[in-house]
Amino acid sequence: MAAPKHSDSEAPQAAIAVPADPVTGFLLSRGLQPDIAYLGESAFELGRRVRFARLELIYRFEQGTLLICDIAAYDESGVSDSSGSSGSSGSSGSSGSSGSSDPTSAPGDFRGAMRTLVSLIHAIERSVPEVEVVEGLVPLTEGHASDVDEQQLGRRLLSVYRQLGAQCEPHDIAGMVQVRYRMRGGPRQGRPVQP
Repeated sequence: MAAPKHSDSEAPQAAIAVPADPVTGFLLSRGLQPDIAYLGESAFELGRRVRFARLELIYRFEQGTLLICDIAAYDESGVSDSSGSSGSSGSSGSSGSSGSSDPTSAPGDFRGAMRTLVSLIHAIERSVPEVEVVEGLVPLTEGHASDVDEQQLGRRLLSVYRQLGAQCEPHDIAGMVQVRYRMRGGPRQGRPVQP
C-alpha cells in the first residue's frame, strides 16, 4: 500500500521555538535577536546579549526580576565601549573608560545608549507584565586616578536610574551601588495582566 500524498499546504509544520523567558520573547517580537552571553571565556551562561541603537545589553530574567548584568555603549562602527561588569550578580556597569576626561565624548555614545536603555525599560514596563522589578549593580570605584571616567559615568548612570524612580543603595561589595526599579505597571501594582 502506498503512502498517502499530501500537498505542500498539508505538510507538517516545524515546531515554533519558544523564547527562554518573557523578556527574550518581547525582544524577538520586536525583531531583535538576543543570543547567549557567557561569563568571560568560560562556559558559564551569564544571560542573554542583545545589541541595538547604540546599546549592548546583557540581561537575565529570574522570578519576576530583570537582572541587568552588563551594559555598554558602542559606536556606529560596532566597536564596543565595554563596561565594568561584576559578573552574574546582576551588575549594571557604566560604559568603560574612553581615555577622555569628558564622559559625553566617550566612544560609543553613552548618552544614546542610556536613552535606549530607558526606552527599553519603559517598553518592557508597558508590555511584559511578568517583569516586576529591574535590578543591577553600578560600580563606583573610588581613589584611582585612572578610574575617573568610569566614576563619572557610574554617577551619571545612577542619576538616570534615580530620575526613573529607582532605589539606589550601597551594596555589600565595596564600590558597588545596588539599583532596584519597581515597575510601575507590574501585576502587583495594578497593571492588567494580558491573557
